Amino acid sequence: LHRIGIHFKKFLNIGFSEALLFGNTLEPVYLNPLFPYYLSQWGIDRDDNIMWCFDAQVRLAHTIFSAELLIDDYMYEDDPYPDKIAYKAGMATFLFDRLLTRVSYAFVDKWVYTKDDSITVYENSGVPLGFPLGNDVDRLSASISYVNTSPVWPYVSFTYTRKGEGSIYLPYEEEGGDWNPPFPSGIVEKTLELSIGARVLYQNRLVFRGEVGRKSWSNYQHTAGQEEDETFFDLTLWAIL
Repeated sequence: LHRIGIHFKKFLNIGFSEALLFGNTLEPVYLNPLFPYYLSQWGIDRDDNIMWCFDAQVRLAHTIFSAELLIDDYMYEDDPYPDKIAYKAGMATFLFDRLLTRVSYAFVDKWVYTKDDSITVYENSGVPLGFPLGNDVDRLSASISYVNTSPVWPYVSFTYTRKGEGSIYLPYEEEGGDWNPPFPSGIVEKTLELSIGARVLYQNRLVFRGEVGRKSWSNYQHTAGQEEDETFFDLTLWAIL
């Protein structure tokens, strides 16, 4: 993975990243961080898995807007083959000088992270290397934190997710069919999560977090009409070194 970025003081940051996943034999030309992986692969006739990502961050007054565009595959020729696109957009701002508000939306197309050669699928031990929920999914999330004068910051959060039946292990080359399917595809599992919690900073070194919430599913595990829900409680501790 390598990235080049341009920073315009505190107003605008833009960047371009390129990620490469390959298996079997090592290719020495990939060790050159300055030469594009796409051109390297094209020149040596390999078929490794390359992704591009464009990112931007804009600061306006007390608000930060951010966006990312991931291109796994894009058909610039007129071929019956799907584009593989993902993007994320978000904002963070202060309301009434005390309420830190964050909103974000992420979208991952059906065949993102897939590859007809299993050794170059973007996963490790069953976990996607990109978006943690894999592909064929979108997620809307929001949170409001009260920025207290004391070390205790309470917050509330909301997350809504739609997950289709697409899998990072089922590429278009194997599934076939419609190369522009509905999104999300198949029986869509929908998840709603609401939680409240607080973060506590101790001596600028230790951070404690406690959270309780409710999580509900419809079409659970892609079974039409199956409903599930649970209450969860989470405790976290980490150190700032």
